[in-house]
Amino acid sequence: MMRIHEGHFYSAVYRPVGKCIYCGSNGDARGLRSEHIFPFFLGGNLELPAASCADCEKITSFIEGHCANRIFLGFRTHKKMQTRRPKNRPTHFALQFLGPDGWRSRDIPSDEAPFFLPLPYFDQPGVLIGDDARTAIQPLSQTLITTADFRERAQKFIEPGETDCRITVPTFDPAIFARFIAKIALAGAVAMLNYDSAKSPLGQIVLGIDSRIGQLVGCEPKETSGIQYVETPPVVGKDIHEIGFAQWADGTSTRQVLTAHIEFILGHLTGLRYVAVIGPAMPNPVENYIQAPVRSS
Repeated sequence: MMRIHEGHFYSAVYRPVGKCIYCGSNGDARGLRSEHIFPFFLGGNLELPAASCADCEKITSFIEGHCANRIFLGFRTHKKMQTRRPKNRPTHFALQFLGPDGWRSRDIPSDEAPFFLPLPYFDQPGVLIGDDARTAIQPLSQTLITTADFRERAQKFIEPGETDCRITVPTFDPAIFARFIAKIALAGAVAMLNYDSAKSPLGQIVLGIDSRIGQLVGCEPKETSGIQYVETPPVVGKDIHEIGFAQWADGTSTRQVLTAHIEFILGHLTGLRYVAVIGPAMPNPVENYIQAPVRSS
């Protein structure tokens, strides 16, 4: 499997597409916008120009906004990651403290509060395990990433009479997160492999037109159950993401597909690698198709 890494300080621009990779339109009078393969809010600086029409951009912006503010907000704030709206960066996060009258919420300065990053673990995409009936997607379990000094950070704010503290885990829509994975996979395949987006069902998944999310998006298998907590130390210079591509076949001529494998923030050892079925397999090994950016720095 070919893998491409992206860090905060690497930026690259790929060849312009000239049509919307989601709906196939030419953008009409409003033109076409650039797409980031990994989102800008996670430090993504790999761009695919002329790849999204204005209407589809509204949908993908909603998807990214949901994930940025419901899943990654604490992590982004803790890491001071790039943002187009620095004035909106949270200054406080709520912690809950257990006192004589039960749990009460109190706001803690964001630079002192511990953070939680909730990442869902899904079953494998139905296409890859012969489950043609599954369409919806629901987490089998959840990994919660937090700082290694979570307890020490929280204890500083316990007041007299309080005996425990906890954080309210952010809630999010797993189907929107799965569409977020589909978006990264499709943009990556078009940019890096010159894959024809018209052959991929992921554009319709991203737009919410095709409801077969569980067929096409999931995770690589791993042993897990319930909620897994990962206390992660600070990782300097290793907050990189990875996307890889592979050809998958079940030994017949009817199930041969191209898959994308995505892992966020490698240095934090989440143990989660997401999989999206992009579409029909390419005729030759993936290595034959890898394209270099037209500009990088």
